[in-house]
Amino acid sequence: MSGRSPSSTSSERLVQRIVENVAATRDISPSELSTPLYEAVDPDALGRIQQSSDEPSLQVQFPYEGCVVTIDGAGTITVDRPQSDSGSTALPSELALEGASLSSGDEDTE
Repeated sequence: MSGRSPSSTSSERLVQRIVENVAATRDISPSELSTPLYEAVDPDALGRIQQSSDEPSLQVQFPYEGCVVTIDGAGTITVDRPQSDSGSTALPSELALEGASLSSGDEDTE
């Protein structure tokens, strides 16, 4: 027995996929990323959200290494690298996201 829970293994795989996708988007090796993913978002929380999500419209989005990472309810990872005319490394979405945001698309406030 390894002592690892299924959620830990799932979280580790998700972290690996995110890091690999961000590195590929930036055209560098994963070892060249300067910031550990856990400084941008809680990887265990991402794993729990992914495991418990039956909602296809669920999305988690956060800035990481000059990119915007989006994970949907199906576990699909999308990495976008915003274009900046000013050469600034700040992402326009950083102010709106402030870490990680979670939206399901069906937010009734009754």
